[in-house]
Amino acid sequence: MRSVFTDDLSVSFLTHRGGRIEVHHIFGGYNRDRSTRYGYVVPLLYTEHPNGSWARANWVREGDRLSEIDMRLKQMAQAHYEEHHGSREDFIHEFGRSYL
Repeated sequence: MRSVFTDDLSVSFLTHRGGRIEVHHIFGGYNRDRSTRYGYVVPLLYTEHPNGSWARANWVREGDRLSEIDMRLKQMAQAHYEEHHGSREDFIHEFGRSYL
């Protein structure tokens, strides 16, 4: 798997620390394959992963922080898409909505 945002999938994209790393597909669900195809994946510590098992167990306490991380990554990926692949309308057609 490749990421357009980092060459090192062994450390957190956000904190640059190693540890228990999970690869986060920035657009999940039915867009997961598109995330993989475009390289919209980043390594995150398990406590940073917005939809990992730790997040589900701790959402009441950490939901705002994890939602902020998720939105920031989606905006970053959309900006990359618009710079390298197509227009905002193309992005919306591909991923379902705009995050910018």
